[in-house]
This record gives sequence, structure tokens and C-alpha cells, in this order.
Amino acid sequence: SLKVVGYNIHSCVGNDGLYSLERISSVVGRLDADIVCLQEVEANNLLPGRPSLTRIWSRCHCDDQAASIANLSGFEYHVFVPAIKSLVVGKLQERHANVSRCDVSGNHDDPDWVEEQEGETKASGTDLNSLMGRFGIALLSKHPIVKLRIHNFQRYKKKTPRNAIACLIRLPDGTLIWVANTHLGCHFSGREQCQQARELAAFVSSLEQDNETRGVVVCGDFNSPPWFRSMKVLRDSGMCDM
Repeated sequence: SLKVVGYNIHSCVGNDGLYSLERISSVVGRLDADIVCLQEVEANNLLPGRPSLTRIWSRCHCDDQAASIANLSGFEYHVFVPAIKSLVVGKLQERHANVSRCDVSGNHDDPDWVEEQEGETKASGTDLNSLMGRFGIALLSKHPIVKLRIHNFQRYKKKTPRNAIACLIRLPDGTLIWVANTHLGCHFSGREQCQQARELAAFVSSLEQDNETRGVVVCGDFNSPPWFRSMKVLRDSGMCDM
């Protein structure tokens, strides 16, 4: 059996307003899962020793949350894929910037990504962009991640960009399985979620074309009650609740 869990960690800030990597890692460890898909993950480690505030609900820190949680909760492999770079610049005001391939980080076995990660350089200086943290989604795995795919959703109006990732996992018996993770938008009418659900369905369909794999598990924070059109789109595409 394979246990896959989704968890929106809210930038490691709990309902009590306290920031704690250790508390989140303890919860992840107690889940006793093979794979954990995280949403609302930050990495502010580009300037070590210089904490930054990435989202308005977060706290100042200089942590790579995905790497730290993976280490503290016993996951050998992980990937972190940001959707945006962000910095709080005023009361309830954030400055955003686009991310690039080199903003992806983690510990995995996909040869297409290893060379670029080894050539990364840390940010320096005091310009605004260098102070920005990265914000997005992550996947932790106790089994090797042998391939990584990323889909950036078409931006909905002026809303914050969103993304989806898929990791090809090699299980102990040699079986290969795709596990996808996403965090859909949060529009009151559900139109943003519906647009992204259509793209997600197409993304998952492309993964299903890989005849060497056993299947696809889709996990995430869909920001969608059961009656939203986005959920109908996903169900109509062949996805079902596990």
C-alpha cells in the first residue's frame, strides 16, 4: 500500500499565530505517510542570516521550509517549486516577481534538473528582488523521485500565479507512479478554480500517456467545495476520490 497525504502548512504559521517549523514537522512525521504534498511553502534562504517576510500572514525567517521539514520528519527526497517570489513591502501590501527554472530546489534523482541546481548561485546585494522569498508547493517522498514535471497555470486576471507539479516516484518493488500536487486559486465564484481545473486535467492526462507507470495520484488544496464547477471538471476527466 502507498499512503499519500496533502497538507496546507500556511507558511508554518499556526492558528495561534506562532511560526514553528518543528511543530509542522512533528505533524508531518506523525502522518506516517510515504509521500506528503505540501501547499503554501516558503523558502527565504537566498540570503542566509537575513530574515525576510514573504507573505502578509507569514513571519520573518530565513528558512527553506521544504528542506527543513523533509529533514526533520524523515523524508530522504523532496522538491520545492515556487509559483512566485514575494516580499511584504507595507501593511497588507506585497511585491511579487516571476520565478524561473533555477528557483526550483530539492533532493531528487531527475538528471534533467541536477546540473542546473548544482550551478545555482545565492542572491547577494540589497536590491528588492534579492530580498524576496519564494512561495509555492512541495512534495516530500520516502522513495526516489526520478522525474519532475511542472505546469504553470495561465494567470487568472490579476490573481496570484499558481502551479502544479508531478513527481515520478520509484517504489521499493520497482513500480513507477506519478504523484501530482497543486494549489488552485481562491476566487469566490470558483471561476479561477474552474479554469485551473481544466488545465490540471490536461496536465494529468499527459502523465497518463506514460505506459511505463502504474497510474497517477492527484493531491492538493483545490479551494473548491463539492458543488463548484472545478470539481465537476476534475470528476468528468476521470479523477475520483480515494
